[in-house]
Amino acid sequence: TTSVSGVKVKHVSCGARHTLALCEGAEVFSWGDATFGQLGYMINLKLNHNPTRISVLEGAPVIQVKWHLVWVYGRWKS
Repeated sequence: TTSVSGVKVKHVSCGARHTLALCEGAEVFSWGDATFGQLGYMINLKLNHNPTRISVLEGAPVIQVKWHLVWVYGRWKS
């Protein structure tokens, strides 16, 4: 899944240049300025307008997105 469509969003962290959304199932989506890789995935765009799942966090026990950070509690294998 690369789109947040149809997924229940639990929390959003907004800022001037990028946004993170924590969804049910601990999926995290990001969009906005991708100039320095801050969206959590490699993309050949400087700006990503589409919410895109951060696949490297798949299976991670994500508990919060806040201050443009992803908070993970516990262990997981990426």
